[in-house]
Amino acid sequence: MPQADQKEPTTAGEPAFTLSRLAAGAGVALLAAALGSLAAIRLSQHDGANTAGWLLPANASALLLTLSVAALFGAAWLNARARLLTLQSTLKTTLAERTAALEGALAEGAERERTLSELAFRDELTGLFSRQRIEQHYRELARSDDHQQPHGLVVINIRDFSDVNDSYGFATGDQLLKRVAGLLLGCCTPRDIVARFAADEFVVLMQWALSEADIAERLRQFRHALNGEVFLAGYALTLRTAIGAARFPDNGSHLDGLYQAARRAARRAGEKGGEAALLFDDRLDGVGEHRLENIETLRRAIADGSVSLHYQPIVELATMRISGAEGLARWQVDGDTLWSPARFLGLAVHSDQIHALNQRNLTQVIEQLEGWSNDPVFRTLYLSFNLSARDLLESDMYQQLLAFARAQPATARHLTVEIIESDVIDSLEPLASVTAGLRRAGMRVAIDDFGTGQSSLARLHELNVDLVKLDGSFIANLENNPKNRSLVHAVIDISHKLDARVIAEYVETPAQAALLRDMGCDYAQGNYFHGAMASTSFEALVAQLGGQPPRSMAAVPWPSRSPGR
Repeated sequence: MPQADQKEPTTAGEPAFTLSRLAAGAGVALLAAALGSLAAIRLSQHDGANTAGWLLPANASALLLTLSVAALFGAAWLNARARLLTLQSTLKTTLAERTAALEGALAEGAERERTLSELAFRDELTGLFSRQRIEQHYRELARSDDHQQPHGLVVINIRDFSDVNDSYGFATGDQLLKRVAGLLLGCCTPRDIVARFAADEFVVLMQWALSEADIAERLRQFRHALNGEVFLAGYALTLRTAIGAARFPDNGSHLDGLYQAARRAARRAGEKGGEAALLFDDRLDGVGEHRLENIETLRRAIADGSVSLHYQPIVELATMRISGAEGLARWQVDGDTLWSPARFLGLAVHSDQIHALNQRNLTQVIEQLEGWSNDPVFRTLYLSFNLSARDLLESDMYQQLLAFARAQPATARHLTVEIIESDVIDSLEPLASVTAGLRRAGMRVAIDDFGTGQSSLARLHELNVDLVKLDGSFIANLENNPKNRSLVHAVIDISHKLDARVIAEYVETPAQAALLRDMGCDYAQGNYFHGAMASTSFEALVAQLGGQPPRSMAAVPWPSRSPGR
């Protein structure tokens, strides 16, 4: 029988067990009392004391003791039941309190986790997202069903930001960053993710910019919003940005490749100057994630001769005979696949391989002219190739040309160095002495792509050039545009007065060739005559023609009056 001072049960099974014991004990006591009474009655009947009512047993004290014990059992059972009910209530209360405390702790932990996550995903200064948020998006994107959904990534760099810190202090620099963040948010949509990646670099993930046209329009908005005058801390500052964008998955299949592609486009925008916002172009920026691989491939191609000059014939219009050729770089990628400079020249410039490429071209031209010098069919031909003003002014290319002319003066007279017009404008004075030195050594100097820059023939006269090459934009619509004909005719006349000959580029039709010859243009090149070809093919063509014209002009109708007049 459980004692009154027994400790409270500590498990769920113990209360039920104690209660059942007490109930069983009380039942046994009552049953014992009843059996005792019956035994007393039966004993009285057995002794012959037959009466009409109940007879007390002979031993009345035993019956009273039995009943007292039963009463004690009942009281103990009721007391135990009350204690059990109290314990049950206490347990429920304790359980509810501890459940509430646990839920509170879990909620507090979740809130703390959200706060930490928010801090990790937010830039403290601007309130924009951080790099981690963009990275999380691409991890989620890789696991989603629409992981190939096209979108755009934009990189915005604040130009000359270090100058702001140096000149006005870091506090003003911080204000500028906050202003740029606000301007960015002002031209973004709710679906865009706007982040600050570095000190002066911001990134916008445009989830709904699905096409190149969409991205181009957004770039226009960014360019307009993020360039101009801003007022901070009493200062009027000029905000200038370099903005580049890349498209997923065309320019990168994951964040790293896409980000690098957008950064290269932004770098090109910065080099271009002005308010530039450019989309990644694999011809100018490399080929997305594989740019480093392509740089090494280009380096090997230049070294092993896979990048070489192909020759496009230049025809003397008065006789329609080939007088020479222009060397145009071509990259033999594989089999019959040839890449023009538009596909790899930008990569060569950005990877500092342009000097190696020009050195390779110069070596090929010199070797070609040396090989032709004793052949009566080829020794009268001229060869030209392109060099930039930087190559002539900053490298040893100029000295190599002079050394070649001193060693082989007769051969050097058949070499023409072409300089792009825009280079002439930027470096006119220092180039004047260089071009004069080349001409004194017997070489010819040509101005390439004339008409695409802002120069005048009077200024070009300061260089004493031998040839002016008309850009193809003047020739494309020569037959149908009287203003174009007048302009071309004027350039030809003035060039002749400056003792310079004129070469028309991109001649595509017999009518263009006829008009140019009638205007007095000296030379022409273009697909109407021949495209660029390997040196062996060019030599075979010249040998086959044997000095005869590659095209007949007999069937071309001549204008009835002077063009453009």
